[in-house]
Amino acid sequence: MINQPLVPTNTEPLERTKKSKLPLILTIILVVAVFSGIGYCLGRYSNRTFETPFFPKPSPTSTCGSCPKLMPHSPDFCKNGVIVPGAINECGCQLPPTCDLTSAKWKPYSNPIIKVSFKYPSDWEAGETQTFASKSVVEFSYQKTSLFVVSVYANYNNGTGKPFASLDEFTGEIKDATSKEISIAGYKAKMVTYPGFPGHAIPSQEALLFTPDNSGIISLFYQADYYFDKPDSKEVLDQILSTFRFD
Repeated sequence: MINQPLVPTNTEPLERTKKSKLPLILTIILVVAVFSGIGYCLGRYSNRTFETPFFPKPSPTSTCGSCPKLMPHSPDFCKNGVIVPGAINECGCQLPPTCDLTSAKWKPYSNPIIKVSFKYPSDWEAGETQTFASKSVVEFSYQKTSLFVVSVYANYNNGTGKPFASLDEFTGEIKDATSKEISIAGYKAKMVTYPGFPGHAIPSQEALLFTPDNSGIISLFYQADYYFDKPDSKEVLDQILSTFRFD
């Protein structure tokens, strides 16, 4: 009898074993590829920071765009009030005007000496213009208490012998006060807010601007606490400034 090599009579289990290893190998390769990609990204962006992950912050110019064109208002707009020119927003665009009905019933004030005009609350009393060597002063009172003062100073710096070049130079460094740039009657101006000190001085605001010919500096000083029984007392100075004009 001839010896023959043993050959399995059923090869199906062997083939199934070979096939069952294939998905496992593919899974291992896929896992390795995923972790390799994550490691690459972490290494590339490890030294970079983002306020929003992977999305840079847009520049201001990309959000502002062009300024909208303002249409002229109708003839009946603010017929019984005072038109307040719109401010300039953060994009440098002119905002539309608003209507101030509160100051429409105020008293008009015009001064040929300091050459300004504006409106003020009807329950205030305007004093006489007092002229000194280098300034003119007008006080307004409420219930016999001075709360609003308009002063015009000669634009001359005694320290340098020259006119003040800016409002910051005129005011100098003011301790504990805050200031911001504003616009009054179309002219650049500065608003200074003084916090006051309990028992010594009450809070106050002062608006400053140069005269059109740059020969003087105008100060409009207001203390809202002396207008004590008015709920909108802190808004009065802004309303006065909205009616301010040079004559």
